[in-house]
Amino acid sequence: MMKSRLIFLFILFLVFLDIGSNAIEIYGDIYSGITYSECNGEYLFSHSVKNESIYSYIGGNFYIHHYDSNFNQFYMDIEFKNNINNITFTSDEKDTEDLDLSLRQCYIVIPRSLRSIFYVGKKNKNLGVANYFSSSENPAIFEWNYIHSPAVHYGLVVDLSQSEELGQIHYVPYVDFQHNRLNLKGFVSIRESRINSGGFNWTYQLDKYQFYGEGLIKKKTGNNVSEPDNIFLKQNEEQYYDIVLGCQYIDDNFSVILEYLYHNNGFNEFEQEGFFNRIQNTDIKQPDRLKEYYQLFSFTKNYFGIALSYSPSSLSDLSMGISTIFSLQPERDFSKYMSYQLSPYLQYAINQNLNLKCSYSYINGGELGEFNKLSEWQRRTNLSLNYSF
Repeated sequence: MMKSRLIFLFILFLVFLDIGSNAIEIYGDIYSGITYSECNGEYLFSHSVKNESIYSYIGGNFYIHHYDSNFNQFYMDIEFKNNINNITFTSDEKDTEDLDLSLRQCYIVIPRSLRSIFYVGKKNKNLGVANYFSSSENPAIFEWNYIHSPAVHYGLVVDLSQSEELGQIHYVPYVDFQHNRLNLKGFVSIRESRINSGGFNWTYQLDKYQFYGEGLIKKKTGNNVSEPDNIFLKQNEEQYYDIVLGCQYIDDNFSVILEYLYHNNGFNEFEQEGFFNRIQNTDIKQPDRLKEYYQLFSFTKNYFGIALSYSPSSLSDLSMGISTIFSLQPERDFSKYMSYQLSPYLQYAINQNLNLKCSYSYINGGELGEFNKLSEWQRRTNLSLNYSF
């Protein structure tokens, strides 16, 4: 019912666009590739995973941008992906999957004045600034943004997607302040007439360096009742907070990003060890429960990410980079609890629209590491071709 109402609302608003004096932009990309994966022998449920697999895929993103003489705009972002086949080397099994088509964004922009702008439709509103560990993205059905002054903006994000009643509507008011090189933003999340989370972020630009941070505090919503089988829950926490600190340097042909996350609700080293012992010594044998509740970057308390990219001046068509994410417990026996994912890549621009990319990912860790214990694969190699238009 909710989707039908939204479709009707879009049609109604599109009628008011000035079709006679409009412009439409259609752009996007199409990609295809092949991926080879090797099973992780340390995976807690490695008995349920094939040793090796290879699959090919095709996908793409299509963007439609329409605007008229009254500055009304319509924006649509559609993504599709299809795994052409999936072949395992331990059997002759071959699977073909259906096309995965998703509407990522679809909204209209209605400027009521030079200061007041409305957005209506499915729109992803990112209230964070982090590159790796941001937890401040909200789906929006309605957004209002008001420019109070060059230094102060404020607005409201409304999400109806999971609301069957008026009292369940999700509201996120926010305010944005900018002064010279410093930008500050704060917001609160209101659901069922209660504030259940609040956050802030900041950035400071110093020549080619940018320093940034995020903070988020969130109340528990009774998960211990609604998700009794969630093996990752910490029952003694009423609320938790995340803190992100980062720095990035961007030059003409080189960039580096450093980022750290402290997740207050993650396991400490004793809880991490107890979790793995519980899995191995009790009746929790099904990987489906792990896949249902495990969330990346929320298992331990400490995460660190680093990324480097480089494009040689003499070979402008060639670019390369490497990124690494660490899961850490620095307080006790560092190597025992540490794990990491290493991901280098090499990309070559065949022409202005066509790119060839080769990437590799490798996971490893200590005896009680997060990534090497909770990931199905250890090595993954991908070769892809991307055409943009």
